[in-house]
Amino acid sequence: MRKESESTWWVPACDLCGNLEHAEERTAQGLLLRRCRKCGLISIAHDEAERRTAASTTSSVPLTLQREALRSLLGRPFPSALVLGEPDRALIAEAAEMGIALSALVEPGHSPIDGVRTFAWSLEGAAFAAESFDCIINTVGLERYPTPSRLFDRARRWLNPGGRLLVVALNASSLPARLNRRSWLTRFAEDAQHLFTPPVLGEYASRFGFNVASVQSRSAVREVAASIFGAREPGIAATVTAAPVALASSLFGMGLVIVMELTNDGYAVRPVVRKAESAMEGAPGLAPALYTGVHRKKVAEYA
Repeated sequence: MRKESESTWWVPACDLCGNLEHAEERTAQGLLLRRCRKCGLISIAHDEAERRTAASTTSSVPLTLQREALRSLLGRPFPSALVLGEPDRALIAEAAEMGIALSALVEPGHSPIDGVRTFAWSLEGAAFAAESFDCIINTVGLERYPTPSRLFDRARRWLNPGGRLLVVALNASSLPARLNRRSWLTRFAEDAQHLFTPPVLGEYASRFGFNVASVQSRSAVREVAASIFGAREPGIAATVTAAPVALASSLFGMGLVIVMELTNDGYAVRPVVRKAESAMEGAPGLAPALYTGVHRKKVAEYA
């Protein structure tokens, strides 16, 4: 971490690449955005002492895609799936009908969920054995995770070879975000920790040895209307006007959310210290974000 010159705050390394250099921008709402100069990941520095009044808006994986992910397990011997977050009742019923052992990882203190093996653990404290699941569905938007790399690292460990990971995130390069950036940030950035684009999500996949099976971009008409017109609850006229924008953004891959399906059959990259550079700069090595372990598969080392 580096220390800001005019404050006592420590600036953490980029969660994706470990870079310490960021371009900073202050939004109209007072949020500090830090864009990594190397990979483009946007981090949001929140002042927890300030009371946030905006409604919590986050992305989620559409139920239809969650069901498709489960159906892809048919034919496997003793299929198993893990849902990060509380699963929908329809998903629980479908898993039971297909004979899929469904588990849910929920926040500590959460009550047991009927029909599901419920584990009330934090992501950091979860202790599943390696290669325990054929599919992992992350129902909570990646923008809400302080350290998204931890999720990819855990999923890599817990998935069987060839297993699938389904993730979702708000799209900072969406068409509504481009049309009215200030309104979009007001609605979506208040409770987000990071903002993503499809290329950045692809970099996460590559770093942790996942192959990208599919990328979908989706937009809800009311959310698009709220983002464009800056209304918390858009009226009928605003919703009708925003409908073509929502359709165009989904068709051209510029929707409000990105849904990415990854397969655990790629090459994991383990960065190594370039000794000459470290000696010249007097640095102890790469930032902590780059020391995530690779637990199996082939490893490519780059000097």
